[in-house]
Amino acid sequence: MNVLGDRRQGLNWQWLWPILALGVLVRIALWVGFMGSDEATYLKAAKSVLAGEWPTGNYIGVLRYGVNLPMAGFMALGGVSEGAAVFWGLACSVLEVAVVFVLGYQLAGTRVGLLAAVFLAVLPAHVHYASRIMADPPLALLVSLGMSLMIAAEDRSARWAYLLSGVAFGAAYWVKESGLYVSLMALVLYVLLVRRFHWRWLWLVLGLSLMVGCNMLLMWLLYDDPLYIQRSIQLSLGRIEESTDKLFYLKALFVDIRHIGLIGWVALAGVVVLALRSGPELRSRTAARVMVFWWLGFVTILSQLPLRQVNYMLLFASPMAVLGSYALIAALAQMRRFGYGMVALVLCVGLMLAVLQQAAVHAFTANSRLAVVIADANPGIPIFGPTGAVRADDYASLLERPRAIRAPIRGLAELDLALAEGQLNSALVLRDLGTEGWNYSVDRNWAHRLLCLDPIPWPAGINRPSLSLGERVAAHLLVASAYAPAPMARVLKSTVQSGDLQLFRVIPGCRSVPPAASK
Repeated sequence: MNVLGDRRQGLNWQWLWPILALGVLVRIALWVGFMGSDEATYLKAAKSVLAGEWPTGNYIGVLRYGVNLPMAGFMALGGVSEGAAVFWGLACSVLEVAVVFVLGYQLAGTRVGLLAAVFLAVLPAHVHYASRIMADPPLALLVSLGMSLMIAAEDRSARWAYLLSGVAFGAAYWVKESGLYVSLMALVLYVLLVRRFHWRWLWLVLGLSLMVGCNMLLMWLLYDDPLYIQRSIQLSLGRIEESTDKLFYLKALFVDIRHIGLIGWVALAGVVVLALRSGPELRSRTAARVMVFWWLGFVTILSQLPLRQVNYMLLFASPMAVLGSYALIAALAQMRRFGYGMVALVLCVGLMLAVLQQAAVHAFTANSRLAVVIADANPGIPIFGPTGAVRADDYASLLERPRAIRAPIRGLAELDLALAEGQLNSALVLRDLGTEGWNYSVDRNWAHRLLCLDPIPWPAGINRPSLSLGERVAAHLLVASAYAPAPMARVLKSTVQSGDLQLFRVIPGCRSVPPAASK
C-alpha cells in the first residue's frame, strides 16, 4: 500500500505534521528579530491597542490592522515581548506551509503536496520573514489560501468556495493593500486569458467586497474618509525603498538566488514538465493553469509596479514550491537517483542560504544592538548614533526590555544641530562603519563632526551580543574561505561580518557646521 497516497486518494495529513514541525524548528533556530525596518511602526500601533487607544496615523503601516490587531491580541495573552509580537507572522508562515501542501495535492496528489511543503519550510526568504515583525507572512498566507479556494471553486463550481476565496483576498487588504491590488490584476488577467466567464465569480466579488467594505467603513468612522488608506499610500511613497530595475525579480529568481535558493530553477522545470505533459497525472488542470499563471503573472505585474522588493517574492513563493515539487516528483519517477540528488540539493542550498541570511542580518544589526547596551551603561550622558542605533533603541523600548532609565539615543541629524550651536558639554557619539549611510545619507557626513570629536577606548564590560546559529556557522565558513577563490571569500566576508563600531566623546563647547549649512 502506498502510504503517501496518489492522486485518486484524499488528503493524507499524517505526513504533514513532521514537515510543520520542521518549519517551526527552522524558523526558531534561525530567528531574526530586529532588522530596523517597519518593526517599530507595527509595534507602536499594537501597543496603542493594548493601551485602549485605536492606532491612527498617516503612514500606511499604522493602518494595517490585519497585522496590528492580531499582534496586540497575542501580546495581551503572552505579554509584551518579541516572541509575542512575532507570533502572528510566525504562525502565518507555518500555516502557509500547510496551505502549500493542499495546493500541491490539488495539482497532482499527496507526494507533490508534501515535497512542496518541505521546499517552502526551508525557503530562505520564507524562513527569514517568519521571525520579523512584518506584514508579509500574513499577506502571503491569505493570497495562497485565496488561490487554493479559487481552484476548489473552479473545479467544483462551489459558490461557498468562491465566497471564501473572496473573503481571503479581501482580508489581504487589511494586512497589506498592495497584495490585494496585485492579486486582483492577476485574477482579471486569468479570467480574460482562460475565458472563464460565468456568474459564479460574483460570489468571489461579494466576499472580497465585504472585507474591503468593512475596512472602508472603519476608515470612515476613524478618519471621516473611507479612502483614507489610498491617501496614506501617497504620503508613504517617499518612505518606501524599492529597486528601479525592472529585471529585479528575474535576477532574484535565476541569478542572485540568495533569497530563494534553487526553487526558481526547479519551478521553471515544473512549467516545462507541465507543458510537455511528462509529469505525474494531474488531479486538476485548473490547478496547473493557476500555478503557472500565479507565478509568472505575479512576477510580470510586480516587475512593472514600484513594488520591487525581496519581501514581495513571498507572494509567489507557494506556486514556485508546488511547480518545483512537481518537476522533481517527475524526475524521481524516471531517474530515481538524479531526482533524489536534486531534492537533496534544493533542500541543502535552501537551508544553507537561510542560515547565512540570519548571519547577515545579525552582523548588520550587531553594532546597532550594541549601541543600546552602551547607552544603558551610560544613562546620564546624551548619546548620538546612526539610524540603526536609533531604531534598535526604539525597538528595545517598545518591547519594554529591562534597561536603565535614560534618554533615548538621538540621531546624527540632531548631533549636527547641536554642534552647529556649540552648546554640547558632555555627549557620546557612535559611528557604525558597517551600516554607514544606510537609509539616510546624513549618516555618512563625518568630516565636520570629527573636528569636534575625540576617540575614546572601548568601555570595560561592554561585550558584543552573543552569536546566533547563523553567525557561528558563518564564522566557520569564513575560516574555510581562506582556501576558496578570493572573490568568493570577499563576498562572504562582506555579507556576514559586521563593521567596526567607533566611540567618540564630544569636545565641550566645540562648534562645527555641516558644509551645506555653512555656505
